[in-house]
Amino acid sequence: MAALSLSPKWFAAAALLAGSAAQAEEQEPILRCLTATSSLASSSDKGIAQIGVLNSLYWLGRLDPTLSEAVIEKRIAAISASMTKESLQTEVGRCGRELAERGAMMERIGKKLKERAARRETR
Repeated sequence: MAALSLSPKWFAAAALLAGSAAQAEEQEPILRCLTATSSLASSSDKGIAQIGVLNSLYWLGRLDPTLSEAVIEKRIAAISASMTKESLQTEVGRCGRELAERGAMMERIGKKLKERAARRETR
């Protein structure tokens, strides 16, 4: 029987794949948001479709640095296949609330920056 030869490249590839699976699991809520908001992008209502596209870009931006395109595609396919109309609506609501919190944070930051600029101008 021939001895199994494992090169350092094999270990690196195995570690990368294991890391991708673990990262995908950690990113599951974000993947679910990406899947749910992407479904809105195909709405016949142009306003809803635009919201879906913009929201999808936000969620993709959160995943892009951590997961490969192949992993994102695989997870979206699996999530899409398991989502019911009800779970889709639940996810859209959850993700919308999270985005609203981010929007409120940006408003607070903008207000504080405006106040700082006003104080600098009065000096």
